[in-house]
Amino acid sequence: METPNGNSRRHGFTLIELLVVIAIIAMLLSVLLPSLGMAKRQARRIICRAHLHSWAAIFALYAEDSQGKFPLWYNDYADRGNMWMDVLIPYYDDIEKMRFCPEALKDKDRRPDLSTADNYGGAFRSWLHPTPHGHIGPYGGDMWANGSYGINHYVYGYNPDHPPWTQTYDKDVPWGTIGGTGNDSRVPLLFDCTWAGTFPSETDRIPPSGDDMYPPQGWGLGIECEMARVCLSRHGKVNNMLFMDLSVIPVYLPDLWGLKWHRKWRPVHYTREDFRDENGNIWLR
Repeated sequence: METPNGNSRRHGFTLIELLVVIAIIAMLLSVLLPSLGMAKRQARRIICRAHLHSWAAIFALYAEDSQGKFPLWYNDYADRGNMWMDVLIPYYDDIEKMRFCPEALKDKDRRPDLSTADNYGGAFRSWLHPTPHGHIGPYGGDMWANGSYGINHYVYGYNPDHPPWTQTYDKDVPWGTIGGTGNDSRVPLLFDCTWAGTFPSETDRIPPSGDDMYPPQGWGLGIECEMARVCLSRHGKVNNMLFMDLSVIPVYLPDLWGLKWHRKWRPVHYTREDFRDENGNIWLR
């Protein structure tokens, strides 16, 4: 419509029209943002598996040079040079980011806690461990390393001078090798973990959550807590795992007890319904 001076009349948005536009934008964001978040999480899962594929190549090179043998079990706070991230330094050049799942970077730059409790990681939090080749510190006279992957401690060879805390450990339990087990596709090697490694047992209880960083009963009570280190909701219902045959597979959390962790392992079978919190509710979504 033309005004008397020949100019077109311009109409602005009314308040109602603006509210409608804002509502539409909000609705679109509510649809898109969860999808974007899901896409980011999926990307991080893929990167995690890519890291584990890189570790597969590293373990393969080490196995070739060591005739398939892995070092003897070390004392956790004495013979630290035998830790997997130290033993493998010549093959990965101590590149820090290799030790991290991108979903578990929380608090990676924190100071070590000399009481050890706070040094444990979680589903989305990294761990800290004393090691002679660490880059953090010194604190308490030690250098420290960090990461969010852990090794199957049964991969280490039998060491009668340093028996671990597991109640089922004898010379016929650990593998002591990388490959050649006869069950390579079922033996976990490296995986998402709240500590640098774990000694799980068939009798380990299912944790009351997927982020049971430091169980109320304390790690000091022993083996019943070890499976909690890998039973994580870091990637939803699965743990990304590298196996002895150097395959990388996402393992459904109830299936962790059915893997071949050590030579005498007797598989236990669980389902989603067994994963309940302290109130009896199923926490595995």
